[in-house]
Amino acid sequence: MRNRILITSLVLFLFSVLVIAQEGPRDWSKAATNFNNPGVVHSPAGDGILAVESFEDATFPPPGWIKLNPDGGSGWNRQTAGTSPIPGWNGGTITAPAGGGNAVAFCTWNTGGTTANDQWLVTPQITNVQPNDSLIFWMLIPGYTNAYLENVDILISTTGTNPSNFTIPVALLTFPVNNTDTLWKRYAYKLGDFVTAGSNIYVGFREHVADNFNEGAAVLLDLVQVKEGAGSSVVFFDNFDTYTAGTDTLACQAPVWTTWSNAACGPEDADVSALFAYSGTKSAFIKPNDDLVKDFGTAFSSGIYKISFRVFINSGKAGYFNTLATFAGGSSAWGLEVYFDVGGGGRVNPNGSVPATFTWTPGVWNLVEHYVDLDADLSYFYFNGVLVHQQTWTVGAYTSTIPKTLDANDFYGATSQDNMYFDDYKVEQVSVVPVELTSFTASVTNNGQVLLNWTTATEVNNHRFEIERKAENSGYVTIGYVEGAGTTTEAQEYSFLDVSVQPGVYTYRLKQVDLNGTFEFSNEILVDVHPPLKFALEQNYPNPFNPATTIRFSTVEPSIVKLSVYNALGEEVAVLKNEFLQAGFYEVQFDASTFASGVYYYRLQSGSMVEVKKMILTK
Repeated sequence: MRNRILITSLVLFLFSVLVIAQEGPRDWSKAATNFNNPGVVHSPAGDGILAVESFEDATFPPPGWIKLNPDGGSGWNRQTAGTSPIPGWNGGTITAPAGGGNAVAFCTWNTGGTTANDQWLVTPQITNVQPNDSLIFWMLIPGYTNAYLENVDILISTTGTNPSNFTIPVALLTFPVNNTDTLWKRYAYKLGDFVTAGSNIYVGFREHVADNFNEGAAVLLDLVQVKEGAGSSVVFFDNFDTYTAGTDTLACQAPVWTTWSNAACGPEDADVSALFAYSGTKSAFIKPNDDLVKDFGTAFSSGIYKISFRVFINSGKAGYFNTLATFAGGSSAWGLEVYFDVGGGGRVNPNGSVPATFTWTPGVWNLVEHYVDLDADLSYFYFNGVLVHQQTWTVGAYTSTIPKTLDANDFYGATSQDNMYFDDYKVEQVSVVPVELTSFTASVTNNGQVLLNWTTATEVNNHRFEIERKAENSGYVTIGYVEGAGTTTEAQEYSFLDVSVQPGVYTYRLKQVDLNGTFEFSNEILVDVHPPLKFALEQNYPNPFNPATTIRFSTVEPSIVKLSVYNALGEEVAVLKNEFLQAGFYEVQFDASTFASGVYYYRLQSGSMVEVKKMILTK
């Protein structure tokens, strides 16, 4: 494959899948960094894209970027789509991810040093990184070069642009010999997992191998983006560390808290405890008959809100809290009630119409999360990251309807066993995209159907995915849907099989629909469905059957096609298809509800080609 090595084997790729990036650039006058991307039209501008580079300008590296070559060599360079053979190789073609313009960043074995390659491409400085900001890029190890091992490291520096400054690993990627993942792939990493909020960083893309003679493929890089985190706006936070430890003094010291009777500094007030703390040195402590309230002031009437805190309850003790639609003492409207019972059992709305249970662990800090979506009129209660309870918010904790508002939290020492510590109490207005899609891929099956697979990292209020398909020179049509997972912080995997597609080039996308009816579209995937390579008649399924079965077949050229059914005597009893068909894959239903049980034969004829198979009808 390389110029210096003779390779005799060739790989034939029958199906190709190109992935189109969803995100597009913003007005660069508003960008936070000096990434460069002149004269390129991508998809419509996407909210949250702080910077993007697709290497379209002839100047390389682009302004602000740096390439480093500690081992010598010319290093990373710019290549344009369609270049063939791949530089340094006897074959292959440079490609770009659809939506990424016409050029890519490129390096290979002969652009690096003679020992280990060690080729670096470094971004401009990315300033004021926030916890939910993401680094996104597309990368490809071309199939023509995959007979050689390859390493690509993604590294962060907060101090400078020398190789020794890149001490924070984001991903250390190894592509083994004969790596089969030879399509453009999207990589995404949450920068807040690697650096603190407010950091100024450089990102380095390092290609390297241990032995440049026997290792080193080719690496294509494009659409490097920094995407602003669609996170949340903190409405209120308290970790209780600024208060003095004491009994019945929390609301007395902190007017941002109150009690059920608005009687701070008395027996309803909670303690500030230095005995246990999740963060810092102190927490709030609810003992029997304490009744601490966090009043949000003017009740929220729209938006999505997340209430979260850590809770610690010792063995043999209990705890309780509720979330209120309105706070007015005995006339309050309860939206959610949660009991932590002695022994580790938990109950949600035990007296309501949709109760739920869970378990909790004594003597450790547990995570409580309560989402209230006032726009969709929904409520979700999570415990330690697991969805425990979901309901219509206005159903309330009991059976009477409550207002569609959010007003307060109440922490009450309901029994003589109640001894509950809580810490890091936070109220956020959530502004995240409902579904974080981490992958969307397509493949063509042996019988010409298209299998779509996608994965989400998190979901909020996800009702369903509608699958849309577009043929060349036509618009999108909806071909099916898959139910979503509602709200979850756990990864979800989905798939959809398009059984009605014919040979041709198609574009697929997902329409993600929220529970309140709002929606957004995924990136697009281009799929080339090739005509069948042979005339074939498949075995019917199911078989035996009653009363209906499915028969699939494929034709390799346009012709009159006849599909008939015969009884055991050789008499034609049904004609399922007798018409001119283009080359392609086909599926026919045979309904034998009016036929007697027995053995039948189905015969496919296209021109001079004939095939017959047996099926059994059992009634």
